[in-house]
Amino acid sequence: MDTNDDPDEDHLTSYDIQLSIQESIEDSKTEFYRERFIPLSDQNRKLVEAIKQGHILELQEYVKYKYALDEADEKGWFPLHEAVVQPIQQILEIVLDASYKTLWEFKTSDGETPLTLAIKAGLVENVRTLLEKGIWPNTKNDKGETPLLIGK
Repeated sequence: MDTNDDPDEDHLTSYDIQLSIQESIEDSKTEFYRERFIPLSDQNRKLVEAIKQGHILELQEYVKYKYALDEADEKGWFPLHEAVVQPIQQILEIVLDASYKTLWEFKTSDGETPLTLAIKAGLVENVRTLLEKGIWPNTKNDKGETPLLIGK
């Protein structure tokens, strides 16, 4: 009898429960962001612009405003989603370190996770960074695709 089966099954059961809860929370938040009535803050706009332009020094200042990291645009993209598709790995690291871990698995309005976006962008170092920081590698996008399936 293999004693490793029980811990693996417990881990998988725990993961299934976590994933179900997380998907439920994400579904409710996605609806909220699609019907946003409150405009994005100036800090969020500056933060996203610094990410897109690759301005690391400005970005380090803007991430101090934690609330700006929690705001999504009309596409459901948080600053983290913008950071994962940028080729400068340091940008992603700064945003990840400043973000709450609960945001790391949030999906865009199109159902993409930060990891699936990085894979689709072909940014191997960003994928590696996400995995090293603890992003779950099996979270599916809304099409039911896992990052591994997309990366083939």
